[in-house]
Amino acid sequence: MPGTSRRQILAAGALLAAPAQARAQAWPNGPIRIVVPFPPGGSVDAVARLVQPHLQAELGTPVVIENRAGASGALGAAQVARAAPDGQTFLHVFDTHAVNPALIPNLGYDTQKDLAPVLLFGTAPMVVTTPKGRPWGISLRCWRRRRPSRTR
Repeated sequence: MPGTSRRQILAAGALLAAPAQARAQAWPNGPIRIVVPFPPGGSVDAVARLVQPHLQAELGTPVVIENRAGASGALGAAQVARAAPDGQTFLHVFDTHAVNPALIPNLGYDTQKDLAPVLLFGTAPMVVTTPKGRPWGISLRCWRRRRPSRTR
C-alpha cells in the first residue's frame, strides 16, 4: 500500500489483536476454588470461610471452599499442585506446609517448584505451655531472678 509505513501496519495488527489478548487474560473466568487441606471446623477452614464471601463479592464470581484433609495437609496440597495452572485453584495452608517436605519423604509434589506463594493474610502465635506448678511455667526471666544460684 502506497503511503502506509511498516509501523502503521504493525500498529494496526496490534490494535486488532488487543481484544483477543484482553479476552485471553480475563480473570477470573469461572468459579474460584480454595482448597483447605484440613478438616472443616479447624482454624484454617474458619479463616478461609471468613475470607470467602469478601472475595466472592469483590471478584463477582463464585468462590468455593473445598476441604481435602489428610497427611498433615499434604493431600490437599498435592491436589492443587496437580491442578491446571489457570489461576482458578488456590491452596490455603498453615505451618505444616513448611515442614511436610522434611517429614513426608514422598509428597508427590515439590513445594518449591510446583506451588508459588501468592498472599500472606494472617499469622498465628505459637506458645509453649506447661502445668502451672512447674518453675518453667512462670516466665523464665522471673524464675531466674528468684533462684540465681540454679541458673548460669
